[in-house]
Amino acid sequence: MGFSVAFTHVNDAIAWLESQVSHGIKPGLKRMEWMMEELGHPHRNLKWIHVAGTNGKGSTCAFIESVLRRGGFDTGMFTSPYITSFQQRISYNGEPIADVDLLRLINQVYALSDQLNQTDLGAPTMFELVTVVSILYFATIAYPDYVVWETGLGGRLDSTNIVVPVISVITSIAMDHTEFLGDTIEAIAAEKAGIIKAGVPVVTGVQDSEALNVIRRIAKEKNATLYEAGKHFQTIEIASGGPAHGDTFQFEGIFSTYTPVVSGLIGSYQKINASIALMTIDVLRQYLALVVDSEEVIKAITDVQWPGRMEWINKEQTLLVDGAHNPQGAQALAQTLFQWPEDRKPFIFLIAVMGTKDVRGILPSWLPLASEMIVTTLPVRGGMNAELLNDAMIKERERMGFDGQVSVRMIADWKEAISQWKLAVADSGGTGIACGSLYWIADVRRWVKDGLESSKGW
Repeated sequence: MGFSVAFTHVNDAIAWLESQVSHGIKPGLKRMEWMMEELGHPHRNLKWIHVAGTNGKGSTCAFIESVLRRGGFDTGMFTSPYITSFQQRISYNGEPIADVDLLRLINQVYALSDQLNQTDLGAPTMFELVTVVSILYFATIAYPDYVVWETGLGGRLDSTNIVVPVISVITSIAMDHTEFLGDTIEAIAAEKAGIIKAGVPVVTGVQDSEALNVIRRIAKEKNATLYEAGKHFQTIEIASGGPAHGDTFQFEGIFSTYTPVVSGLIGSYQKINASIALMTIDVLRQYLALVVDSEEVIKAITDVQWPGRMEWINKEQTLLVDGAHNPQGAQALAQTLFQWPEDRKPFIFLIAVMGTKDVRGILPSWLPLASEMIVTTLPVRGGMNAELLNDAMIKERERMGFDGQVSVRMIADWKEAISQWKLAVADSGGTGIACGSLYWIADVRRWVKDGLESSKGW
């Protein structure tokens, strides 16, 4: 398809693409199907590993990609939102998409978007356009052996669900994005399980019995073999890694056992994500005769890196960012912090959230751990105002009976909030934890490490 050049600089192209967020979220695959038809269905030429779930998607993708690349395969990976740069969300063999390729592809989808906007389907969303850019990159430029493909929101109606994968992965199910996915755990599970395709194997780490029953039903309807955590594979902790290292564990699956395995990511919950990735690799070994040496598999789990997930952002290891942004994620972060030694305390939290988040569901996990909570306005479209977050914090502190134990400070300006957080941590000799949103930790991470404002990770 021929197209005229709308942008000559990659930053202008990215700015246009991100401006399309104004079209909002429009679940459904009609626009994706139209664009794939116009482009000649490039997505049909690749092997996709489709990953959905409420929490753990990004880390699980990182573990899977690391194992495949260490095993000698060329890998593509698509994740969202990004933490450091737009280019990071589309990678080939661990390297972000090159500016020259990104510029050309955004110019191509700019023309495509204009054509689509003139139809009854209307303008595509920003995420749909990013998905198309990713497909074009992998299918026409990079040609990876496998693409690790993370859903954006939900699964069934998510734009990434245009592909038919070689395996589907559902990490966890919890209450989140209820305005789009439904207000019951069963409804959310049905949306996430929408990535299950006929005859395509599924690996899941879901523990909630109601959610798991939905996944089992849909997998049976699709004649898709289901591999469940606790039934077909399990994780046995050998040693906690504490604040400095990932946990050491043993993976036991119906096809393989790996031991000892050291997670490259900090956090007690990361060994679960790693085990889901290990089971995914083992299933691919069975179905696609994937050949990866077991020793290389273990090394790949240890070598993995994934910014923004229990990540120290200063050399003294006193400032930590984590992407926990819903009740399940908040609880997972708290469970890890509870295990840390006394010399890492007190914990001083720096929190900003999206306006749609379940603040009352998040805070009970963190208040028992905190000596101080600093709240601020999330500097992103749809971010919760600091006053609203502060009011919710005060009410929850009173409800839980922590009035005399946890101080709460509201600092509306996010840069000043970061400065005061750093000072409070230094004065206390403890640990600072920034959390509440992946967009927020991108801001904190960039400001602390580089003194720069972050692009928005959309």
